[in-house]
Amino acid sequence: MFTQREELLKSHIKSLEEQLAGLRLTEAALKTSEEQYRKIFDYAPVSIREEDVTALEAAFDELRSRGVRDFRRYFDEHPEFLDQAQQLIKIVRLNDATLSLYGAQTRDELIGSLGKTLVPESLSVFREELADFAEGKETFEGENINQTLDGRRIHILVKIIYLPKPGGRREKVVVCTVDITKEKQALKALEDEILRNQLILQTALNGFFIADMKGHIKEANLAAARITGYELQDLLEMNLRDIDGCIMADARRGDRKSNRSRFNERFERTCRKKNGELIDIEISQNFLEINNEKFYFYFFSDISKRNRALAELSEREKQLAEQSQNIEETNVALRVLLKRVETDKKALEEDVLFNIKDLVFPYLDKLKKTGLNALQASYLNVITTNLKDVISSFPSHLSNQYSELTPSEIQIANLVKQGKSSKEVSEILGLSPRTIETHRRNMRKKLGIRSHGTNLRTYLSSMDNG
Repeated sequence: MFTQREELLKSHIKSLEEQLAGLRLTEAALKTSEEQYRKIFDYAPVSIREEDVTALEAAFDELRSRGVRDFRRYFDEHPEFLDQAQQLIKIVRLNDATLSLYGAQTRDELIGSLGKTLVPESLSVFREELADFAEGKETFEGENINQTLDGRRIHILVKIIYLPKPGGRREKVVVCTVDITKEKQALKALEDEILRNQLILQTALNGFFIADMKGHIKEANLAAARITGYELQDLLEMNLRDIDGCIMADARRGDRKSNRSRFNERFERTCRKKNGELIDIEISQNFLEINNEKFYFYFFSDISKRNRALAELSEREKQLAEQSQNIEETNVALRVLLKRVETDKKALEEDVLFNIKDLVFPYLDKLKKTGLNALQASYLNVITTNLKDVISSFPSHLSNQYSELTPSEIQIANLVKQGKSSKEVSEILGLSPRTIETHRRNMRKKLGIRSHGTNLRTYLSSMDNG
């Protein structure tokens, strides 16, 4: 009997030893697991912190006992609860990445309530965190705004994991936080850029279309509506082929293969507006492929006024060219007429000069020799002086150049200028050729022609031209 009990006791002791060994193994495994968790926790590149929510859980238990079920409504009616909740949640552990995120030098600066990192902009998301916690959800994820210890605002992506204890009550939560400030700033810059581009397009004087490969209009601006006469909303429901003449025919081929390089070009077309009016437009057409999506985009402007102005200018230039031609022809005629008048004037002056010297002065000389009294001689001198004054008003090449020549020599000089030979001059004047030659020698001497190589006719002509 004793032996039987002893065996049973030994068996029981052995079982306890085995359980103890198992517990020790479990404890060692848990210790290893906890060490691994601690290492992951401490050295993770993202912010991780543990928060004690025991007091928060108790506060929600108290609200439930009072019949509160709609916690969001309760928060709206009692906004002070959000401030109280911040004090109920205690940060108990955090890693180095958390210190870096919030600009803390030591853990003690962050240990405690959340009031140091939450800002008024944080409360709307914090409200949702509390609501999910009260409703028993296992996790929460969302974006929020926090502040660093020096007051700088940061955008964060937060993931909260609620850790229930046996019995369902929650005492701790793990909060993982990633700084997404740069991403938010980049996104804001991109949104601002898109907004600026949209503003530029919508306020541009030129019309703008974006269309897919089948010609469906995806984007348009106010100028496009103004130029085509369609409402902006109507354009966004139309196809390019619905607007007669506004695009190249090849752009309507849809998915049909074509040489797309030719769509990067500028050209002019005649476009029919909604009201049927025809206008001239200048188009810049381009092909664009983004993320395997293909588009055509167009900038276009109404150049009807410009073309009409150019046509009017061309017509005016044509008229001016015709007027210029007429004026030139008139000028030619005037030049011919002026030249003839000048020639006639010169001929008249020569005639007057020659006539006075040939027909007047010889008789005046004879009259001086007729024994005139003093009064008559005085009158004769006045007449002679006045005639010389008349002759002196003629061009110098007439009055001065020929003034040394006798009337006969002047007659001969005139015939020589006309190209007459000495023989022809002698026949015209009824003088002998020898007499003509004598006169020619005297003329050369009086005119100062010393070179035998100088032609008398050429010299006399040059005197008239000078």
